[in-house]
Amino acid sequence: MSEHGAQPTERIYVAGPMTGLPELNYPAFRAAAQELRERGYSVEDPSTNVNPTPGDYHGWLRAGLQQLIRCDAVALLPGWEASGGARLEVNVAATLGLRVAPLSEWLRTTATAVRDAAGSSVTSEAVVGREREPRVLTGSEQS
Repeated sequence: MSEHGAQPTERIYVAGPMTGLPELNYPAFRAAAQELRERGYSVEDPSTNVNPTPGDYHGWLRAGLQQLIRCDAVALLPGWEASGGARLEVNVAATLGLRVAPLSEWLRTTATAVRDAAGSSVTSEAVVGREREPRVLTGSEQS
């Protein structure tokens, strides 16, 4: 809580496919980040990263994971299931107990409504299958 009693801004990481898409899907990442910011979230957008090891895909993954672990939640772009990097990020997020949901869910609610929802997180079992969306658990289902 701040000195004014307000909740701190929730930090959300944007995860989704990049490799093989036009402009590496950066326009979708940047539009998502802007929409989330307009709703009061602090956003980590991996499309703004500089690869510390040019020509090496692993450098991008490392940079994204550094951003991810500073976050409270993850917003998933459409097609995330087809991206090995995004699946890794979702698995790490679930393991760390972060809330994970499709971007559309974050945009449907306000920052306060999502933050006040009965503590939810994604189980790592939910991200194993590519075709399934993460299964969000309520506080009573979490272990």
